[in-house]
Amino acid sequence: VLKTETGSAGPAAELIDKLSYDEVLGVIAGDNTIFVAVDSLEHVDMIRRRLEDLLEANRLY
Repeated sequence: VLKTETGSAGPAAELIDKLSYDEVLGVIAGDNTIFVAVDSLEHVDMIRRRLEDLLEANRLY
């Protein structure tokens, strides 16, 4: 589960979905919350790291 700014969950979830990670079974977004369904517990940390790396690489200062 990921938390976003209000109104940002939809676009962020769409981006995660478009990444087409084999380990991600699906993504559901609310207004400020995203649920990412991962295929196994073994892949949860890997997906978390990938998403964190993506955020760090695109951070605006």
